[in-house]
Amino acid sequence: MNNPRAGDRTRVAGPETISRPHGPATPTEIEINPEFAHALERMHSGKGNLFITGKAGTGKSTLLEHFRAHAERKPVVLAPTGVAALNVRGQTIHRFFRFGIDVTPLKLRESRKRPRNANLYRNLRTIIIDEVSMVRADLLDCVDIFLRKHGPRRRQPFGGVQMIFVGDLYQLPPVVTGEEREIFRTLYDTPYFFSAEALQSANLEIIELEKVYRQKDSRFVEILNHVRNDTVDEADIAALNARLDPSYSPAAGEFCVTLTTTNRNADAINDRKLESLPGKTLVSIAEIEGDFGREYHPTTVELAIKPGAQIMLLNSVIENAIARKRRIEMTYLKPDDTRSERTILPQRVGTESYRGKEFLGMQAFCLLRQDERMFRVDRILRLAAVE
Repeated sequence: MNNPRAGDRTRVAGPETISRPHGPATPTEIEINPEFAHALERMHSGKGNLFITGKAGTGKSTLLEHFRAHAERKPVVLAPTGVAALNVRGQTIHRFFRFGIDVTPLKLRESRKRPRNANLYRNLRTIIIDEVSMVRADLLDCVDIFLRKHGPRRRQPFGGVQMIFVGDLYQLPPVVTGEEREIFRTLYDTPYFFSAEALQSANLEIIELEKVYRQKDSRFVEILNHVRNDTVDEADIAALNARLDPSYSPAAGEFCVTLTTTNRNADAINDRKLESLPGKTLVSIAEIEGDFGREYHPTTVELAIKPGAQIMLLNSVIENAIARKRRIEMTYLKPDDTRSERTILPQRVGTESYRGKEFLGMQAFCLLRQDERMFRVDRILRLAAVE
């Protein structure tokens, strides 16, 4: 990263140990080295924008969770995608600021619309954006413009809110489609967040975490660093290939995740798995309101599913409804494959077990039945928040 406006990079060393919450309640011990201590001191100050970076396994997520657990005023934790937001128990940037999928800095500058929950934005102190490598420069400028209008200190960068960016620029980059690329080049030096206009006039201190905690195998850490820096040699390839089992095939019913480099390969694998399942194929067709190009679609327009298929929800409707105690309208596929329309008040989502089989379940109060019920998430066909 080459950002002439950024502050000095911080590297320090030497550990101590303190406790942190692990999950909702259980305390565990973690090593707090001077990198962590310095980062925590800057985060707790509530002043100055920070970019906390480091390779995988250096404790970025641990640092975020420790700060969140001990902060005097709870920070808002955001991420660019729903999956990333779920990992940090936060919200997407678009959801928190109520941005449309086609939001642009120009639209926000010209907008005279007041946010629905104005007090929320006026009382902000710290915003953390995780997985910041995926955040586009124009989206960060949208955040800046919004907060200059509605944040605690109007017209100041980010409305006077302390911005903490967490991530590794060697990981997933921002997505800029072919149609956008030429226009983007005329506005920004790069698609990355640090090229945002908002950061050209705001100091950004860079803190790099260096000690790897996740991996204890020094040889494996070495290989990972070589992959990261594009310096892999024949010995590294041989070490990785020594763990290859070309004849391996998952047993029936065994859940394995396949990592692949293209959507085409992923689609082919999913199609084969779906074809192998018994039962009738159901096709759900997306409802699209407004004029959006295909590059903005979060998934395919026609989604084929079967009973027993594993489904990842790309929307945080349930999590937001639980947090805000809001009702949800739901179309649910009953065990006899008939559809039912229900309005529910979701309470929690988690792994459940029935007759020895685990499934992802949602416990909710059903307004139709007037009692609590457990719903299988993989049988939910439609969700819509009730405003």
